[in-house]
Amino acid sequence: MERFRILRIVLMIACIFAAGICVGRFLMPPVEPVFTLMASGGDGRAISAQTIVSYYDGKLQLSPEQETEVGVLAEEFVKTVAKTQPRTKKRLAVFNEYYPRLRALLREDQHAAFDQLTDEHRQKMRSTAK
Repeated sequence: MERFRILRIVLMIACIFAAGICVGRFLMPPVEPVFTLMASGGDGRAISAQTIVSYYDGKLQLSPEQETEVGVLAEEFVKTVAKTQPRTKKRLAVFNEYYPRLRALLREDQHAAFDQLTDEHRQKMRSTAK
């Protein structure tokens, strides 16, 4: 009688375990990982496409269409920058390549502020480039 009781308890535990696996495997929707590509800045902070868009939106008051276009360009930019080392001339060249493309997305009234931001950033990068 005691063996039958122990066997019944073991079988119940095994069934609960199997049910947990089945529920997790077949009833739960698969979770898709969300990747945000980031590159490290010269001062050690992470730079993502979203931080770039929010930075320029704060400084230049981008329209929703511009935010979308800048976001697409920023994703491409971050992918390229992630392949370079911080504070190098190669990274400075990547920035210099993207500034005109970004400027082309802006309105005429935003160009002066963008040029000032660009000049400040170039000066910082030149002073820290190896």
